[in-house]
Amino acid sequence: SIITRNKVPWEVQKSLMLMYPSLLESSTQDQLNVMGDLPASIRHQISRYIRMRVISEVPMFEKTSEGCRYALARCLHEEMIQVGTNIVTQGDVATAMYFLPKGMVEVVVHEPGFSEKRVATLKEGSWFGEIALMQDTTRTATVRALTGVRVFRLDKSDFASIQLRFPELVESMRGVAESRVKMLSKRSKPDARLRRRSRS
Repeated sequence: SIITRNKVPWEVQKSLMLMYPSLLESSTQDQLNVMGDLPASIRHQISRYIRMRVISEVPMFEKTSEGCRYALARCLHEEMIQVGTNIVTQGDVATAMYFLPKGMVEVVVHEPGFSEKRVATLKEGSWFGEIALMQDTTRTATVRALTGVRVFRLDKSDFASIQLRFPELVESMRGVAESRVKMLSKRSKPDARLRRRSRS
């Protein structure tokens, strides 16, 4: 159930069950269909808790205050991505970070003279693009949807505003972000044997 999985408070769950007694046992798609018919106040509560859960489960935000995490959650923009669509493309200007609450994506890199190489597969609960929030840079890899994907996007402009209010945010993110960059760089290097073949 998307309601229980996202830790929606019991008080909200009780309100839902009074209106739709079998909702929690229904399929995810049926639950999504019902969401559109809910009163705006309840939809807002559910959306808020889902966004807070997404932010709270990211390790780089663990050392931030609850107020900071709430501010981040409020700025998340939801997107639905179709299979085969590039969410970000290597070389493009990086302007947002993404969180992946549903679906699977691949991370691929391309170097001149070499074919595209998959360096990682990300599943539900993952995130990517955090370097875009802290540096003026271009994308170092392409992230492509392997399934239908639901993402939450945190724009750089919103992040900049939040970090002015919560200075601990950048420090909390820096260590995790740097380690992920090093890992991606290591994985993306073509095999030395392939380099020798290309020169022969």
